[in-house]
Amino acid sequence: MAVAAYAGQDVLKIHLKDGSTQTIAVSAIDSLTFEQMQSAGTFSVVDLTTKSVELKFVPAKTLGAFNIGVIKASDLNAFANDEAFCADQAKKFDADAKSWDMSLSEYLDFSLYKGNEIDETKTFPYSDLEEGTEYVAYAYGVNTADGTANTAVEKFTFTTESLL
Repeated sequence: MAVAAYAGQDVLKIHLKDGSTQTIAVSAIDSLTFEQMQSAGTFSVVDLTTKSVELKFVPAKTLGAFNIGVIKASDLNAFANDEAFCADQAKKFDADAKSWDMSLSEYLDFSLYKGNEIDETKTFPYSDLEEGTEYVAYAYGVNTADGTANTAVEKFTFTTESLL
């Protein structure tokens, strides 16, 4: 299928939210589609206390490598959007890879969970949480070549129990 250029223009210039641009020759484009990003999976709580949570995460059937964790809701809300959060995580991946004297790809292959390796009994425990505090569990697919997100960020909000 041929893509028609608007008013004789021969390149498509895409302006990204991070301020960068990507330019593609129209002659190289076969077609354009807009698609919703795949969900990473679903969360549920197995156990919740004042200082810990045990989560079950069922990854989407097509999910490859993924990042999963828990963050205070207030810390997550400090990011402008999910893209900014994932970009920050990618920087941390890169720093961790360097500290282990590994390439980013090697580090991500080593450290990330793989969707096909998670069975229905796998749970993810998190401890040392603050009581009565709102947290967000998150999971998203990661491109192991560069650490970027390749799915939407799946989020699950919970509040640890209070003593009072």
